[in-house]
Amino acid sequence: MFIRGFKDAKLDVRPECVCYYCLPEGTIGRLSAGVVEIEPGGSSLSCAHTAWRQVFFILDGEGWLVLDGKKRGRVRKDMVVEIPYDVEHKVVASKSGPLRYLYVNDYSQPVLKTQPESAAAYAKIKPAAKADLHRGEAKMKEPPGPLSPERLKLAQRLMKRGKK
Repeated sequence: MFIRGFKDAKLDVRPECVCYYCLPEGTIGRLSAGVVEIEPGGSSLSCAHTAWRQVFFILDGEGWLVLDGKKRGRVRKDMVVEIPYDVEHKVVASKSGPLRYLYVNDYSQPVLKTQPESAAAYAKIKPAAKADLHRGEAKMKEPPGPLSPERLKLAQRLMKRGKK
C-alpha cells in the first residue's frame, strides 16, 4: 500500500509552476503521477514523450492546452485530457487564477525507440500523423459563445433522438 500527501513528494520549482512528483515510476506497476500547479498567466514546461502515454485531470482553474505550439482547446476544472504520443505540449493558465492538474503516465505501452524498425516507420509518417491528429477540430481562439436559437433547437432535437 502507498499513501503520501502530494505536497510531501519530491518537487521541481520553476518560475511559473511547481511540479510535485507524487508517484514515482515503479512504485505502483507501470504508472507514475504528479500534480502541477501553474501561476496565473504562467505555463507548464513544454515537452514531448516517446516512452509513455499521458493523461491530465484538471483539478482547479482554467486555461489552454497547447500542442505543437498551437492552442488546441480550453481546459478547466473537472476535465480530462489525453496527451498524444510524441507531441510537444504544455498547459497555460488563464490570467484570472492558478491552474492545477494531476498527470498520470502509463509506461505499459510499447516504446517505439526500443524497436528500430517501428521507430523508423513512425518517423516517416509522423508529419502526416500529426496533421491528421486534429482533423476536423475547430482551432479555437476563444471559448465558444452561446448557440444561436436555430442551432440550439437542432442540438436539442439531436439529443432527444439519441435518448430513444
